[in-house]
Amino acid sequence: MNRKKRRAAALILSAALMFPSVYVPGTKLNMYTANSAETETADGMVFSKRVGLGFSDQLVLTEYTGSASDVVIPETVDGKTVTGIGDRVFAENASVSTVTIPDTVNYFGGEVFRDSSVKSVNIPKELKIIPGYSFYNCQDLTDVAFHDGIAAIANTAFKKTGVIIPEQLRSRVTGDELADSDDFCTFTNGDFVYDVFVMDGKVWVEYTGYKGTGGDIVIPDSSYADVISCQQDIFQNTKNIRSVVFPEKMSLLTIRFANTAIEEVVLPENFDITDSMFENCTELSSVTFRGESGSIIIGEKAFRNCTSLKNLDIPETCQQLTIGSRAFEGSGLTKFSTNAAAEVGAWAFSGCSSLTEAGFGAADMKSRAIYDCGSLKELDFGGKTVLADVSIYSCDALENINFNGSEVVSDNSIRNCISLMNIDGAPAFDSATGDFAADKKEFILSHFNGADEVGFVNEYVKAQVEKVVKENVRDGMTDVEKLRAIHDWVCNNTDYTEGSVQDRQYHNDASLFMNDFTVCEGYARACNLLYHAAGLETCYVHNGEHAWNVVKAGGQYFHIDTTWDDQGAPVHDWFLKSDAEMQEAGGAHAQWELYTPSSLHSFQASVLPECSYSMGDVNTDGGVNIADLVTMQRYLLGNADISPDKRVLADVYSDGSCDGFDIGLLRKKLIAKGNL
Repeated sequence: MNRKKRRAAALILSAALMFPSVYVPGTKLNMYTANSAETETADGMVFSKRVGLGFSDQLVLTEYTGSASDVVIPETVDGKTVTGIGDRVFAENASVSTVTIPDTVNYFGGEVFRDSSVKSVNIPKELKIIPGYSFYNCQDLTDVAFHDGIAAIANTAFKKTGVIIPEQLRSRVTGDELADSDDFCTFTNGDFVYDVFVMDGKVWVEYTGYKGTGGDIVIPDSSYADVISCQQDIFQNTKNIRSVVFPEKMSLLTIRFANTAIEEVVLPENFDITDSMFENCTELSSVTFRGESGSIIIGEKAFRNCTSLKNLDIPETCQQLTIGSRAFEGSGLTKFSTNAAAEVGAWAFSGCSSLTEAGFGAADMKSRAIYDCGSLKELDFGGKTVLADVSIYSCDALENINFNGSEVVSDNSIRNCISLMNIDGAPAFDSATGDFAADKKEFILSHFNGADEVGFVNEYVKAQVEKVVKENVRDGMTDVEKLRAIHDWVCNNTDYTEGSVQDRQYHNDASLFMNDFTVCEGYARACNLLYHAAGLETCYVHNGEHAWNVVKAGGQYFHIDTTWDDQGAPVHDWFLKSDAEMQEAGGAHAQWELYTPSSLHSFQASVLPECSYSMGDVNTDGGVNIADLVTMQRYLLGNADISPDKRVLADVYSDGSCDGFDIGLLRKKLIAKGNL
């Protein structure tokens, strides 16, 4: 296979994506069917059916047997369009003088008029390549009607004629062998090498080589090309590219500038930026879109780590914008704005630490589309907004999101935006009522139900915690009484969900306050905040299966599992338990570790305390037995003392005091265990 055919075979893979009817340039098509039924006109012209992709109802003039001097080739025959002239149809014809060819003809075979007596002929408007020897040795030929759309002329096409090729076409004369109009030729323009061919009725110019040294590069435009393309590796050996200006008509481009020092680029109209095209171009500071692009695709990682790129001006004419995953990850963008309907891929703006403002028209934001943008203060959506799970995540400086009354579809989408206090430019939390702003409450309950570490949600949680503690904890209560009051309030004001335990609405600080149901994490988080607000030392513990709390009461540490104590009405089976009791129970309580679930829990100690003693173990010998019962009886009779830091262990009934009820309950426990 010759060089042209090899090049064409490679190009066809990418070209097929743009044009549904494609043939391989440089490969001779079977332009007519030799055995098909032929149509002969009265003027001695014989036509055959043209075959191949996209050639339905087309004919090729395959033979001329007439003797007329003036020949007019018809545009149609029997309702079929004449689009080609086959090999040597008029070659060596001594009678023909003038030939009129319809503009529908886009194909010449080889040596069509060679050695003929033709004097005058027109080049049809659809014929873009004139093959070699087409008019060779037509010594009487003086009148040829050329057109400016001709892309290539073989240098043998008019050899040994008196024809002078127009000045504007002389640069399109090639020394390459052109067997027919489907062939392929190579030109040089300054520092660039490019191929010209016709495919699917369109003239293609494909840049295949660059011989320059870099600097400021301007890829030449082409007045006759319908499509301009560029090979991916054209600049692979060029180290010093500063800027590139692409032709406005360039529409198929797979060049990658990744890891180069390019600083500026001017892109053509309606141009798609391919995956990783400018990845790691740390000097790239200016990107300009030419023309009035209606649709733009920015591929995956296209501008990843372009740290000098501060702004990207999307044309106002753009109506549809697709941004691939990680497209701007780690870039230096400070602002991004478009009115286009945008699909924004996962992690698209991840780690854009300088980004302060971002705005979109209608938007479909994938997971973590805007993530870890530490300077982002304002987000704006101007149309229907679809937010995937945690699509706006970990933007600590974000203060306001404008939805502008648009329809919003969300899925626990906004988390870890600790400074977010406003929606549509107004406060989302009303400090006077301790509740969400009345005009935004329904919206918030719908779209922030799974929010964690969101500023106005945190304010709501703190207000609700303060309210509950104020209503349930009184001055003079012992630590145990406070714990029991809060424990019972929680059990009475929520239920364990019967839905999916994985829903994010059950895994945040607001879960118990914004929903009628929650899971163990919701119970344990709420209790941790409530116990702390009541003045108690507390922490959140969990394992891969379950969560609860460790608290300090009367100088001793205990476990409280409010979730398992919520049996429709409060029970106290998992209230004030020791480490040993939890480990003995095993299962979901066999092990645990300290965890700080959010900034609202920053009050926790950094070291997990030990819960060394069980309730009733007043002599702190590690077990509850008859000796503890005797000590409690003597203490109540005034015949013994229990140190203040251990008296809480005598409150077996958990009512805030040590009395006969505790003696009775301890006796029952000892009998149940066979210790009495």
